[in-house]
Amino acid sequence: MASALSSLAHLSSEPVVLHLIREGQWREAIYLYREETGVNVAIAEQAVERLALKHGVHRYSRMFFVSMIATCGLSLITLAGLVEWLS
Repeated sequence: MASALSSLAHLSSEPVVLHLIREGQWREAIYLYREETGVNVAIAEQAVERLALKHGVHRYSRMFFVSMIATCGLSLITLAGLVEWLS
């Protein structure tokens, strides 16, 4: 397994895999890695995740987290208003 994970460094299509994960196309990046190396899905996912972390790419964007926090805040405000209105 370690050899499969380290084989990403020797992968001829590493720039393409990196481009795919930067564009948010994780599934395609994993598929390409599997095609190039012949490993199973779990190992391919680990290798692509390792490459992403190495280059500072995260699976979910910052905007996703900001919008989730904003949605939770608005939900709490709405719930508090509803409770106040009912009492």
